[in-house]
Amino acid sequence: MKFDVVILAGGYGKRMWPITLNTAKPLLPVCGKPIIEYMLWRS
Repeated sequence: MKFDVVILAGGYGKRMWPITLNTAKPLLPVCGKPIIEYMLWRS
């Protein structure tokens, strides 16, 4: 089965500014997993 998925993960992350200085917003951990992983599992 093939899926075509586009994940919109752009932006500067200014509301999370101290955390996003060294880490991209989609890679920030939530409960031990990167946010992008949750996005992939939900799509």
